Amino acid sequence: MRQICSPRHHFYVTFQRMFARKGTYRESLLTTVRTVGQPVTFTTISLMLGFLVFTLSAVRTTGQFGILGAAAFFWGCLADLTLSPALLSFLKPLGKEHEPQVRA
Repeated sequence: MRQICSPRHHFYVTFQRMFARKGTYRESLLTTVRTVGQPVTFTTISLMLGFLVFTLSAVRTTGQFGILGAAAFFWGCLADLTLSPALLSFLKPLGKEHEPQVRA
């Protein structure tokens, strides 16, 4: 499944911007989760509810598809808000930490 604007993409773009400004993984991740966490959660809930509408169908397989789709979005959101920050902190894909940028 692919969404038009993935919450995961929004998370990573925000993280890259925060890392460029703040210079540390910890501060960048905390700021990113605070900034993006609520919109990602609300988007996921909306998508889950949309898929759960399929459970009202008289066709059994369509209902199962709705449950499967909603579960996929739930686990994706959970991974975005827990596993992704842990991996970014551990793997440090943007290189070494640096001094924060000072804005004039």
